[in-house]
Amino acid sequence: MEKTGFHGKPLPRFLLLAFLSGLFIVAFDYLGFFEGVNNYCYDLYFRLQPTTTVNKRIVLITVDEASLKKLGRWPISRQYYAELLQRLKLADVVGFDILFDEPAKDDAAFRAAVRRHGRVVLAAHVNRYLQVKLPVFYRDAAGIGHVHIDLDVDGEARYVFNKIAMGNSELPSLAKAMADLGRRRDYSSKPVAANAYLHQSERMGINYYGDVFQRLALDDVLDSNHFPQSFFSHKLVLVGVTAPGLEERFPTPVSATGGGMPGVVLQATILNNILNHSGMKRVPQWQALSIFIVFYIVTLWAAFFFRRQGLVFFMALAFLILLFSFIAHRWFYLWLGPAPFLISCLTGFICIWVLRLELVSRQLFLANREWQDSFDSMADAVFIYSPAGILVKENNAAKSFRHGVVADILAERSRLLLGGAEVKDKVGAVDPELNKHLEIRSWLRLDENQRLLGVMHVVADVTEKKLMEIKEAALQAQLVTAQRMEAIASLAGGVAHDFNNVLSAILGYGELLALALSEQPDLYDKVRIIIEAGERGATLARQLLLFSRKKQTTKQAADLGILAENMVKMLIRMLGNNIKISLELNPGKAPIFADPGQMEQVVMNLVVNARDAMPEGGVLSIVIDDYAALGNEVVNSGILRAGRYIRMTVSDTGEGIAPEQLGHIFEPFYSTKEEGKGTGLGLATVLRIVEQHQGGISVASEVGRGTSFIVYLPRSKGKALPGVSAVVPVMPKGGGKILLAEHDPLLGTMLSDILNALGYSVTLKPKGSDAVAFGSKNSFDLLITEVIMPDISGKEIGQLLRHIKPAIKILYISGYPEEALSRYGEWLPGKEFFMQKPITSAILAARIRSILDDS
Repeated sequence: MEKTGFHGKPLPRFLLLAFLSGLFIVAFDYLGFFEGVNNYCYDLYFRLQPTTTVNKRIVLITVDEASLKKLGRWPISRQYYAELLQRLKLADVVGFDILFDEPAKDDAAFRAAVRRHGRVVLAAHVNRYLQVKLPVFYRDAAGIGHVHIDLDVDGEARYVFNKIAMGNSELPSLAKAMADLGRRRDYSSKPVAANAYLHQSERMGINYYGDVFQRLALDDVLDSNHFPQSFFSHKLVLVGVTAPGLEERFPTPVSATGGGMPGVVLQATILNNILNHSGMKRVPQWQALSIFIVFYIVTLWAAFFFRRQGLVFFMALAFLILLFSFIAHRWFYLWLGPAPFLISCLTGFICIWVLRLELVSRQLFLANREWQDSFDSMADAVFIYSPAGILVKENNAAKSFRHGVVADILAERSRLLLGGAEVKDKVGAVDPELNKHLEIRSWLRLDENQRLLGVMHVVADVTEKKLMEIKEAALQAQLVTAQRMEAIASLAGGVAHDFNNVLSAILGYGELLALALSEQPDLYDKVRIIIEAGERGATLARQLLLFSRKKQTTKQAADLGILAENMVKMLIRMLGNNIKISLELNPGKAPIFADPGQMEQVVMNLVVNARDAMPEGGVLSIVIDDYAALGNEVVNSGILRAGRYIRMTVSDTGEGIAPEQLGHIFEPFYSTKEEGKGTGLGLATVLRIVEQHQGGISVASEVGRGTSFIVYLPRSKGKALPGVSAVVPVMPKGGGKILLAEHDPLLGTMLSDILNALGYSVTLKPKGSDAVAFGSKNSFDLLITEVIMPDISGKEIGQLLRHIKPAIKILYISGYPEEALSRYGEWLPGKEFFMQKPITSAILAARIRSILDDS
């Protein structure tokens, strides 16, 4: 429902509010309204960072309280500084954070020491009016650096100007001058005293670590017993004052509460920043503005799609902003104030809540309208009465019951309910004018405090339900009949198998007698009557197998595309005008070897199922094409064997089948249709027919998106063999040795007699193991074996003998239909053949002759 706001009026108002909010944030940030928050975060990050190891070249020598006690009152004699320089002659640079802006009596000795050392940097002072005062003997020093610290509006020292312009020259800071001199840079030219101005491009944020530098007292350094001159080799030495009341202290983010950081320590911090390239870099204002604009747009875009998790989303985003700014500050020495980004999060949160309020208001409106639409679209009639018994609301279905029998019943039930009487929750009624059976339900309407709001009645049309109850008994009887028929069908399949064995003996001996008595007409006619009776029995067996749905009826060369095309033409009126048909049948290019009647039954069942799945109409698609199976495809009927197939896909755009039902749809009597609209036999029949044709079937379905059934049938390689007459037997004779494995004694004897009569030498073995033992030690030309034997199967007999004698030919016989033998695996590879019982002498003679003559 909320998506309506994306395309409706709330979205433009949201964008306008977000734009104005972003504009105000940029303006306030430019005016410095967020500087306090940014400074707080800036200082907090310094307090959170661990102690940092500083550059070991930096050494502080301080004039502390203990040094003053030994060296005298402040200002101490500059002779001490001269001695100090003598002690520090091996230091790379010596910088004085002490202002020598007034002459003193010991200047000559100090000046000579400065000139003699050669790598001394003196401090110049810049006051708040940007007036510069140079040391009295600055020309004798190797360099001069200012000690000006840029205090923020709150008095905190966060930045330093590493360069200050003085006239046409630049005055570096004391730390920068020492660092440059330590890198062997030349500072021979020195500026003269003049007014200065701050050079903004050289402003650097100070990266604070606290008072962690090595600090030595001046009197200890002057005492040669404490620190040898080699100690200061390659060091950058800063000399300053830390005695209480004398040193200049600067409040910093890491200063102790109530105090500040001594100026010499602050200069050492700046020097360490320059040497380690760890000074804090500030993102330029135009870059910060660009980053903010991009961030703000992305935040609003993400906020819109995460509006359901509004508060959690913005809290997480604020945390990420603080984490990002801390990481950039701590590890990359980059400072980008988080305040405008945090404010933008809060602003985005407010904008989203405003949007959600508008969307909720819009949803309430739409929900009320949808409720009214749903109320009016209900099939049941709904009446709402006030506590005074007056009809206050009704839906469209109720208009047909305003007058007549129903109106009178509702008025009476309302009177009784409002009067406190007990009435049945549900009563039946018949409206003779509308010829409908009705069911009326009534109840009191109460609010959350159990106060009476009125009465509601629902009138349901149960005419169809009544008719369904009448049909239910008939359907139940049909189900019982179907179950009985299924039991009879199973019995018929078993009877047909045994019957086929008996008929094989009758027909076989009958044909032998017919041949022997061909010249005795009277006897021949009697034998012919026996053969005809046997054939009628064979026909009866075929009917039994067909009834049991286990008999694969007569197959012939056919084209699935033409069969499907004819069936669709026949069924097109049954489908209705609301179903569109899409066909790609490729008639004439889909050869199969199958029973045309059963194939038409497959097409009809699948088409009818598709029609029933689309009661409101849709698209029925039938596609027939070629398919090459690799042997690893899994279908609902098992593993699809490798080979070439004709594939038929029947698809619909109907209701689909739920996943929990897909595994049962091929079970007999299982139906996904409404009760009374399906027997559950259609798909079971389709599966059985497809399996009889050595094919496969699979199904894919998604609820609300339709269903596709895919049938795979082996592509035809040739035509069916013509039949041979049994009444006028033509039995070609031959010669050779035949090993016969048949467990039925009557049938085995009959087959032996027939084959012996035809000129073959036959060895009969009633057990499979005996056949294997005999065949492995003796030579023979053909193995004839019943597929289902009592000890080992006919296929196992063939495999064992073929392992010993690879060139043997095998003829399998069975009274069972082929699908009953599928559990024995793939059939007829190479020189293997199959015959279905009952077996006649002529057909058997022709088949054996063709097998033996086939090289």
